[in-house]
Amino acid sequence: KHDTGDHLLVTGFLLRGELQYILKSPTIVALSIPDGDFNAFPTEEPIRILNDSGFLNDSYKITKEAPFGPVCTYHGYDSTIKTEERLDYIWVTDSIQIDKYGVLTNTLYGHTPSDHFPVMVVAEF
Repeated sequence: KHDTGDHLLVTGFLLRGELQYILKSPTIVALSIPDGDFNAFPTEEPIRILNDSGFLNDSYKITKEAPFGPVCTYHGYDSTIKTEERLDYIWVTDSIQIDKYGVLTNTLYGHTPSDHFPVMVVAEF
């Protein structure tokens, strides 16, 4: 079992190794939706590898409706952070249609549940 929803290792060799494992295992991709904190911005190598895979799509890019909420998914518990970079992704295959994509910024008693905003999609299979 390989859980793609956890942090990918950030050291170059190991990260590329994990990505290659995911991409060379069609069963893993077909039976899951790789998602979560990929510890990489859209312009960095890990995300470029996934974008260029030919069978995984970034749900942010393919949503039918305009994305909801900020682009930024990481805030580090600092509400003053203003960035247009994402670290969190939901990847889908061509057989999955994304109707809605959103970054949720809700708080409970002034606190967020994580140092990242939750990312949510409405998908059709």
